Amino acid sequence: MSQSVKYWIWSFFYAFLFLAVYGYYFNSSDLEEHLPFVYKLQNPTLYPGDYVTGYLFNIFSVRYYYTHTLFILSHLIPLPQLCFGIMIAAIAVFSYYYMNLSYLIFKDELTALITPLTGLIFLNKITVGGNFVFDNMLTCSVFASALCMAALFYFFNEKLKTGMLLCGIATLYQPLIGIQVMMLMLITSFFLHRFNFRELIFGLLSYLVVAAFMLIPLFKRQFADTASPADYYYYYILYVFRNPHHYIPSFFAAGDYIKNFFLILVTAILFFRKPTPYNRHLMILITCIIAGMFFYYLLFEKANMMVLGKLQWFKTSVWLTLFCGIYIAHFIAQQKFMQSVLPQTFLTYMAIILTVFLILAITHSSLLPFKKLQSRYQIGDYVKSDLTLMHEWIKDSIPEDKIILSFPQDDSFLCEAQHPTPVAWKAIIHEPWFLKKWHHDFVTLYHIQQPVEWIKSDQKQLAEEGYNHFYSKQLMSAYHIAYRLDDITQSKVINHYSVVHQQGNYVLWRTE
Repeated sequence: MSQSVKYWIWSFFYAFLFLAVYGYYFNSSDLEEHLPFVYKLQNPTLYPGDYVTGYLFNIFSVRYYYTHTLFILSHLIPLPQLCFGIMIAAIAVFSYYYMNLSYLIFKDELTALITPLTGLIFLNKITVGGNFVFDNMLTCSVFASALCMAALFYFFNEKLKTGMLLCGIATLYQPLIGIQVMMLMLITSFFLHRFNFRELIFGLLSYLVVAAFMLIPLFKRQFADTASPADYYYYYILYVFRNPHHYIPSFFAAGDYIKNFFLILVTAILFFRKPTPYNRHLMILITCIIAGMFFYYLLFEKANMMVLGKLQWFKTSVWLTLFCGIYIAHFIAQQKFMQSVLPQTFLTYMAIILTVFLILAITHSSLLPFKKLQSRYQIGDYVKSDLTLMHEWIKDSIPEDKIILSFPQDDSFLCEAQHPTPVAWKAIIHEPWFLKKWHHDFVTLYHIQQPVEWIKSDQKQLAEEGYNHFYSKQLMSAYHIAYRLDDITQSKVINHYSVVHQQGNYVLWRTE
């Protein structure tokens, strides 16, 4: 069996193992700002009067290539199966190039085979800035992460232009990830090749020839909007109100810093104990990531250079974790008990058998003996939650032009109910003209009474409290809201005489 075939077998095993460990989500969570646009492309009559979907349908956005890729392919394969298939393929590609990168560095096959186990699965949540190494749903980051892992492999293999080209394609799906990895490779190459500007220019051109199709229209709209400038109010909404867990280092959980400190410390010890021909590459890359975090904090938080926040440099901690994962995998692989446990060929055949078992378990989760697992994998035969069943009833029974307001924690309404809503938490457009109106509508309809201050607070919890204790018929009329969705165990304002449907603890009632 060739090394390439073996790595692909293990890559698909790790893809299903990853989903078995972390679950698989569809039509919910972060997909609220991804999939509704696909549904709108499939059926342009959906979401009339919605607060965000109509805008995304008519403008160029960072989700453009993601949504159009799924829309085009959905003509061949139903969207649920398509998303799951691409998800598996993306994790497999990521794992394949991660193993190849590990083998390139240490020239040890056992190290390569267990590298995804350490970096992708065990360390998936050991990052700073509210990010995971890999998502458990088909977000735009999934496309970009797989492409950038391949880019890093080619970069380490002295193929800068190929790596930069892959980063360019990644930028079409997730600009931040593509730009950050491009910058890391460019800076590292700058120092490795003794300031070879010719190499850098050709590498950058390889990136821009593709990335320009995302960056030019995106930058043009983001920085040419004079009607709604990026002022203090806008940055407050984006950085403090909506995304402090991604942007503001002083707001990040202390536990994340502590875990990453110990991870880096362990890796540093292994780094100097196990020198490789690629030590200089890794030293420069890791230094760039950590130094970048330091300067990001100083310039963004201390010097108030607000525009730098959009670079979101702490997202690069994902790659720091992955590099650490390679060294930890090598340390484990070098232990005598690991080298004598089982022959690698036998392990590969075991991986094939386990992959088949995991496929059956994930796609038939309603048959699993543990209730918690029966709704954990949202593909195939699984147990749907009461909220999902409520959304599906709304989709089938309520006219599609009726505007419905749901509670703030509902992160699957747009995807599952496919009805317009006046405002929601998840799906937003990161631009002043949208965010200012969105913030006004959000605090109004969810009755949040809080000054515009640069302090950390749980806005979703405040919105939940306001929603459950406040109701205004005048506001419902002003926003043309026909129905309201509530959790009866939390809400204090339900008009039980107006209830049109109940599913478990969730009720839909008329406001007109």
